[in-house]
Amino acid sequence: MVLLRYGLAVAIALASVAWLLATAPAASAAGLGDPVLAPGTPDHPQVVVLQQDLEALGYGIIADGQFGPATEQDVISFQKSQGLPVNGLVDPATGEALTLAVSVQQRRISAPATSSMYTVTPSDSMASIAQHFDTTVAALLSLNSLPVPIVTPGEQLLIPQSAARTTADSAAAVGAAIAKDALKELGVPYHWGGASPATGFDCSGLAQYVAGLSGISLPRTSSAQFRVGTPVPPSDLAPGDLVFFDTYGWATHVGIYIGGGQFVDAPDSGELVRIDNLANSYWSSRFIGAKDISSL
Repeated sequence: MVLLRYGLAVAIALASVAWLLATAPAASAAGLGDPVLAPGTPDHPQVVVLQQDLEALGYGIIADGQFGPATEQDVISFQKSQGLPVNGLVDPATGEALTLAVSVQQRRISAPATSSMYTVTPSDSMASIAQHFDTTVAALLSLNSLPVPIVTPGEQLLIPQSAARTTADSAAAVGAAIAKDALKELGVPYHWGGASPATGFDCSGLAQYVAGLSGISLPRTSSAQFRVGTPVPPSDLAPGDLVFFDTYGWATHVGIYIGGGQFVDAPDSGELVRIDNLANSYWSSRFIGAKDISSL
């Protein structure tokens, strides 16, 4: 009878332990934001981790383990900077973003002087990034201490600086060639729908033609051209960039930037391909953006 009761007790104890193990969260799998941290969370060890991460990112927080107003404000600031829902809570999405940002920051601090940072876009893969920067997937994995060739949009990767410099030099050369070829077409008559010196040019036909001379395939219309390439701030315009204008509707005119605030374009019926100036009040009031097409 004693043995039976003992055996039953052991069975119940083992069953209880099994249930606890099955239902308890796995501490090793839990990350920042699991559980969700909120203002007023008392003395939770994850609050210290949160505050240390914020401190590493340059926020002026003291890691005291108390999720008070100062910590909440820094969380809100971080969420705004990352385009996350702004609620002051450290949920799994915010926790993952913090962990990633700190990882990037640590890699940047410890990065070799011969490297630079690249932000992954939605269309990127590790292979396409390696090809773009004329390096190898193995080199990127090694430099970034990554186990597998998987990238996430918004993630920042270290790129060998020599490769990045080569790509930048190549882009500048392509842009210079596009600008030079555009200048060769000065004086060619405007012709609606024209896309060659033999027929004349309209604005997008001129852009398509000179880009094609450098091996770049552009869509035919200015509105379609405005949807490709890499956006360029006005302060960073370089020769060969396309500049776009709203003349009678969105992106209805395009020119080829040649430097010094000037661009080549085929302006209108009865006109010739000519040089115009971005500072001109007509163009400056209608300017809507620019695109770098050197990598297309």
